[in-house]
Amino acid sequence: MTIEEFALDEVLLSAIRKQSYNKQTPTQVADIPLILDRKYVVAGAATRTGKTAACAFTYLQLLL
Repeated sequence: MTIEEFALDEVLLSAIRKQSYNKQTPTQVADIPLILDRKYVVAGAATRTGKTAACAFTYLQLLL
């Protein structure tokens, strides 16, 4: 799954692409849609699995 499939704002997508986020992790695939729907999410996963990025991308989208 790619970041484009989450229907984020083009400005946000451009910034994400510049940071070389090309493929989403399972944590991001599971959590991003829920956060965009303003659902409460508790994620437990190993370090460097994309938890912070999933939150940051979606919170920034919600602010736009």
